[in-house]
Amino acid sequence: TTTTRIEYLLPEDGKATLNVYSAMGQLLYTDSQEALEGSNFFEMNVANLAAGVYYYTVNFNGASLTKKMVIQK
Repeated sequence: TTTTRIEYLLPEDGKATLNVYSAMGQLLYTDSQEALEGSNFFEMNVANLAAGVYYYTVNFNGASLTKKMVIQK
């Protein structure tokens, strides 16, 4: 597949930002969106990323959550 869906929950309406980093810490992708309270998602095209381990961070109102993402091809 060429896309992945990164889901997240918000306690209130606001702007969420997604940053994707290589295992070496290089910023590879960023996106932001105005999101509603509750369940939301970013849809990201991963066709240009090599197979490997990446890390993504979702930021909202000064809080952030970082998780590992594995791309397999």
